Amino acid sequence: HLHLLEYCRIDDSSLPLSDLILNRFCSRILPEIGHEIETLYLEGTSIERVLHATNYPNLNNLGLCDIDDKLAMSFFSESVVSLLRRMINLEVLDLNITVQCYEKFIDGDILKKDIMIHMAQLYKFTFNIYSTINHRYQTNFALNESIEKTFKYFSNNQIITCIDHFQRYSRCHIYSYPYQWKIYDHITNNFRDGLFTSVTQVLLR
Repeated sequence: HLHLLEYCRIDDSSLPLSDLILNRFCSRILPEIGHEIETLYLEGTSIERVLHATNYPNLNNLGLCDIDDKLAMSFFSESVVSLLRRMINLEVLDLNITVQCYEKFIDGDILKKDIMIHMAQLYKFTFNIYSTINHRYQTNFALNESIEKTFKYFSNNQIITCIDHFQRYSRCHIYSYPYQWKIYDHITNNFRDGLFTSVTQVLLR
């Protein structure tokens, strides 16, 4: 198991590694141990460097978290998706991202098309995804029911979907239930009921 995060004792949070440490780790250590890594947890600033540092033929559990908008957009482009597709033994994927979209929210169809059908060994896929569309790019306003229908073929997961339309933008929140992350962001009047035993921080929007 490899967690490339630095623990902060003050607030029990995780911090990204410094560039100096991360660069040294990627250039000197990962190429030597990449074939032994089975579980890998990464945050936004280290994802591209770590995934490009070496091959991970035995990786079967990948966690990606705290990805900023720019990187999240590239995640769904061919460059980063192609990296995930090389991980043919990946069995578990945890994805926690916020994405600025154009015209269409991230939904079940996109997750299946860009990720799931390319990973034959993937049996557990948990996610917490916020996708936002500025109204100047939005040609139609999706209904929550239409997003829910895109997950009808997802097995072994209960998927919660929620759409909010604001003055200048719309936001769609999709996540695997039970919710397993520590932060629940963007709570609105459309908040869905449920148990959130892992949540330690709530942000109201």
